[in-house]
Amino acid sequence: MNVDKVMELTIRILPLIPSYAIIAGAIFLKVPQIIKILTSQSVAGLSFSALVIEIIAYMFTLAYSMRIEAPFSTYGEGFFAAIQDLIIGLLMVLFASEGRLLRSMTLSILCLACYPLGVMASTPLLTLLQSSTVVLFIVSRAPQIYSAFKLKSTGQLALTSIVLAAVGNAVRVATLIAAGVTDVPSIAPHAAGLILNLIIIVQFAMYRNGPAKEAKEAKKDE
Repeated sequence: MNVDKVMELTIRILPLIPSYAIIAGAIFLKVPQIIKILTSQSVAGLSFSALVIEIIAYMFTLAYSMRIEAPFSTYGEGFFAAIQDLIIGLLMVLFASEGRLLRSMTLSILCLACYPLGVMASTPLLTLLQSSTVVLFIVSRAPQIYSAFKLKSTGQLALTSIVLAAVGNAVRVATLIAAGVTDVPSIAPHAAGLILNLIIIVQFAMYRNGPAKEAKEAKKDE
């Protein structure tokens, strides 16, 4: 094979490796969270409203990216993260002490809204919705951050999932910039997600000996 062709092929493939690595990681992004919920059979410390807002933000991003025919390598992680969010939502319905009907209806409406959003919404509307995802991601993390601050505990939140999300956000920002993407609506949600996930990671460090752990240790001593 011609050396120039090999070099050309290498130059084309190398920039895609980080992007597909992010997507591969996203397949398992929230698996630790799902396992933790199933193991404890509890959703304590998790915010359903925050989860719904995050799913909506992913829906906007996916619909916008597909409409502008962006490469799957630039947004694929959102697809897998959204599916896992829906699974977590179903678990929050299953293990909820109250509000199961309302939560079930909310998840059903989100699923039904996918088709009209992706097919019927105009491009200007999708651009506007994509621009709003920065605010949505901030709002989706705010209840979680406030809850941890108020309870001095991160509850059933999985540190591994948050760390993976932060790493994914950082790499995605870097790959978009490296690819010459200057589209603020595309970069801003990942930058905001990185900052918010770092705040939650700090909370894990601050509250690692919080009330939840102390209560668990006291129960063992009884």
